[in-house]
Amino acid sequence: MSNYRVMGLNEIKMGAVNTTTYAMPSTFVKVPNIVPGTAKLGVEAPTKTKLFVEDSDVADLVMVEAGAKSIEFATRDMATGMLILALGGTSSGAAIWKSTTAAEAVVEKAIRIKTMTINGKYMTLDIPRAQVGGTGNLVFSNKANSDASTLLFSCEILRGQTASGTIIPPIKATYA
Repeated sequence: MSNYRVMGLNEIKMGAVNTTTYAMPSTFVKVPNIVPGTAKLGVEAPTKTKLFVEDSDVADLVMVEAGAKSIEFATRDMATGMLILALGGTSSGAAIWKSTTAAEAVVEKAIRIKTMTINGKYMTLDIPRAQVGGTGNLVFSNKANSDASTLLFSCEILRGQTASGTIIPPIKATYA
């Protein structure tokens, strides 16, 4: 029986993308206050395109394309840095966030995810390049039973390719 399990989330961290080597950064910022049950890594099934020739019911060529990979999670942290990362915009000091007045540039981050330790083992998922965007669900209610405000991050995982043409795997999982 295997002792390797993926259950629970210890942390999600983001850092700068190294656009030269696509190595994982040495410095990360931890995303605090992750909403339980929202962190999900999705890997879609590969798609196939079949090409046929005249008068044949059997494919002449099948092209397989890797499925899209993405990660989603939500945080209850409403600090200006999290608002900018999720919604764009700028800040004036630590306490003032200003929404954008123009189209936002694409934000790319390296992401490191660490699972909880189960049976003495945990998994670290390294994603060297992901396009990060988000939405806000800001709830303004004084009812004790209402849900708190959240920022939902949707990250499209991208592959990296060095200047010499080396393609970097979009996700690397390591057990420790």
